Amino acid sequence: MKSYKNTVLKGYNGCKLMIVMDDQQEELTLWHVMFALQKKMPVNNLEEAKQARLLLDTIAESRGKATLTIEESVYDWIKKYAETLCANLWRENAIEIIDTLIKGFMEPKQNDEKHTR
Repeated sequence: MKSYKNTVLKGYNGCKLMIVMDDQQEELTLWHVMFALQKKMPVNNLEEAKQARLLLDTIAESRGKATLTIEESVYDWIKKYAETLCANLWRENAIEIIDTLIKGFMEPKQNDEKHTR
């Protein structure tokens, strides 16, 4: 599983990216990116349909939350198409968004082992 902070994304110039949803301008968060990708991702077979459903479930569960957690298989599916789709959707800011999707997940917390003597 990959967990991400649902942070506001910044563009190539360091400014916060914005999006219009429901006739209101909002700061672009990773949730919005996942939502847009889910709408545009190709579904060519049953396995990709399963990944689309898992991503849709994640999107539904994580709106307004601080983190998003996706299955490893969904991550692999997103990674497969992210470069092309992000370039088409966000043009000059695609590199920053792709970096967040591919490298921006939170590392699993290491268990602190208590050593006894």
